[in-house]
Amino acid sequence: LTQGHYIIALVQSQIIGGYDQIVPSAGIGHLVTITGLSAEWNMADEESGWNWIRINNPLNNRKEYYPWKDFKSSFGVYGYSMVELWRAN
Repeated sequence: LTQGHYIIALVQSQIIGGYDQIVPSAGIGHLVTITGLSAEWNMADEESGWNWIRINNPLNNRKEYYPWKDFKSSFGVYGYSMVELWRAN
């Protein structure tokens, strides 16, 4: 991400309260673009409230923020499927 690469991840989501949200327990699979990680990442504790991830969700074309533990659970449903895209200069 710091080198301008794009990470596209396959996650599971469903509509909750009129908004598409990433959830590990139900929904359909779709691709999202990972656009950022929290700067204060706690490597010693994955469950830490400091660990969050920012994505662009194409279903509603907006930025969304999720705790890493929730994102990781949804991401793991399909076996951690992702693609890294980058552009050569």
